[in-house]
Amino acid sequence: NISNFKIFFRELLFFIKNINTHGIVHCDLKPENILIEKKEGKNYNIKIIDFGTAKLYEKNKSEKKVIGSSYYIAPEVLTENYNQMCDLWSCGIILYILLSGKEPFSGKTDSIILEKIKIGKYNMNIKQFEGISSEVRDLIQSLLQKNPNKRITATKALEHSWFKKFDMKSNQTENNVDKIKESLENIKKYNPE
Repeated sequence: NISNFKIFFRELLFFIKNINTHGIVHCDLKPENILIEKKEGKNYNIKIIDFGTAKLYEKNKSEKKVIGSSYYIAPEVLTENYNQMCDLWSCGIILYILLSGKEPFSGKTDSIILEKIKIGKYNMNIKQFEGISSEVRDLIQSLLQKNPNKRITATKALEHSWFKKFDMKSNQTENNVDKIKESLENIKKYNPE
């Protein structure tokens, strides 16, 4: 159910917007660091864990230390010149995986994966993306912009047309933890272990 993806992903973007507003960059967003908490009734919250690599950042200043998990690391982190926008790249990777069950940049070794990330080319002309709306494709492309200055911010992503075509509030109570877990099953498919 695509509405489950939207609710989950919207919550993730709200989290990114919130920490960025407080001058924090997570630096290691990945599905393993996202927990789903059941609330009263059929609602849920997501919780982000593992702030071991998180950093405080100053506006107009970039970080220099390469950190993060290879599948989710942004190209600018590899060139040691990054800021909070690296978390939006990771969100793009997560959305791609949620919808396809595959990572956009893959390889047998970390070095191969990182080289592909540096190039920044990925493919959405795969079977798993057949029938996926142009709106969600556009959001993925906006998040996976190689140049972080052209990458969509969390605030702009939350205003994206993919979310506007769906009344989040009216449908949120109809979704439960089991449906969300089922939707996230694609994440398990790519696990390299």
